[in-house]
Amino acid sequence: MNRKTTNRLIALLAVIFIIQGCSSLRPAAGEAALEQEAAEAARSADHERALALYEELMEGRRSRDAAVDPGHYRGAGLAAHALGRTDKVLAYLEPLRHDAGAGAPVFAALAEAYRRVDNLSREISSLETYVTHYPEGADIDALRLRYFETLAESRNWEQAAALWPGVEEQARGQEPLMNRYFEVLVALDREEEAERLARELLGMNPDNLLALDHLGKLHYRRAEEIHHRETRAYERNRTRQQYARLLKAYEVMNEDFRTALGYFLRLFELHPTRETASFLRNIYSRFGDEERARYYDTRLQ
Repeated sequence: MNRKTTNRLIALLAVIFIIQGCSSLRPAAGEAALEQEAAEAARSADHERALALYEELMEGRRSRDAAVDPGHYRGAGLAAHALGRTDKVLAYLEPLRHDAGAGAPVFAALAEAYRRVDNLSREISSLETYVTHYPEGADIDALRLRYFETLAESRNWEQAAALWPGVEEQARGQEPLMNRYFEVLVALDREEEAERLARELLGMNPDNLLALDHLGKLHYRRAEEIHHRETRAYERNRTRQQYARLLKAYEVMNEDFRTALGYFLRLFELHPTRETASFLRNIYSRFGDEERARYYDTRLQ
C-alpha cells in the first residue's frame, strides 16, 4: 500500500471515529438539556410539562436499555402527585421507597397515594418513615396527626398512645382525633383517663355517642357492683348496723343508676340499639317502673 493510499485510509478512519463519538454524545447532550428543562418546569409548577419531560427522559433511557435515573422517577412522581395522578405517583415513587436519597416529599406523596387506594399498611409505613426521618419536614404536623389516626385505626394501641403526647396540642378540640385517642385509652384499660376524656368530649359535644355510651355503662357498672357487694355483705351479716350500711349504699347505687339512665336515654334517642334498650329496661326495673321497663323490652324484640 503506497503512502497516499495509507494517508487516505487514516483520514477515513478518523472521520468514522469522530462521527461515532458525536453520535454517542448526542443522547447524553440531549438528556442534559431535557433534564434542565424538566427541572425548570417543576420549579415553575408547570406540572403537566414536568411530568411529560420526565417521562420522555425515562423512555429515552429504556430505549437504550439503560437504567432509569432515580431523579427521573422522583421528578415524574412528584409532578404526578401535584396533578392528583395517583396511578403514576405509585408507579414512579414506589421504586424509591428504599432509596436513601428519596427525601421527605416522596414519602408524603406516597402516604397520600396509599390512602387514596386504601392501602393502610403501606400508608402507615410511609408515614412512619416521614415522621421518624424527617421531623423538620414541611408536612410534619399534618402527617404526624395522620400517623396517629392510622395507628389507632389499625389497633396499634401502644404505638398510638406513645405518639399522642406529640400530637395532643394539635388534636385538642378536634373531636374525631380525640375520639380516636379515647378508643386507645379504652383498649388499653386506662379507665381513669378514659373517664376524664369522655367527660371532656361531652363538654365539646353533648351528643358524642362514644362518650354517652361509655359513661352510661360506667355508672351502670358501678351501681351493679354496689348492689352485689352490699347485698352479699348483708346476707352474711344480717345486723341492724349492716342494714343501715346497705340502705346508705343503695342511695349511692340509685344515684349511679339515675346518672346512667340520663346517658342511656340520650344515647337511645340519638342512636337506638338493642343494647341500649336492654340497659334502659334493667334500670327501670330496678326503679320499679314496669311500664317503662316493658316499653324498652319491646324494643328488644
